[in-house]
Amino acid sequence: MSLPVVFRPQAERELLDAEQWYEDRSPGLGRQFRTAADQTVANVSTRPLSFPTVQTDTRRALVSRFPYCLYFALVDDCVVVVGVLRARRDPAVRESRR
Repeated sequence: MSLPVVFRPQAERELLDAEQWYEDRSPGLGRQFRTAADQTVANVSTRPLSFPTVQTDTRRALVSRFPYCLYFALVDDCVVVVGVLRARRDPAVRESRR
């Protein structure tokens, strides 16, 4: 059973910005990033509790092949993506998304 996934506006913008950044570096790479991110979203939707908790109610899912993480929370039988951040980003930025 899959849970619905909702992106907060800032997380959606981060996803689009990362996709564009990769596309600007090499044509087609942005699409590869988006495919990997979409697969991560699908995995989160089907098995959200299998991802590690990084804060009280926030979990992290790594994007395959790319140094990005999806940060999400479970809210009322829904997955809410609160951030799409580079893996090495300052933890204070992640923590401010609560």
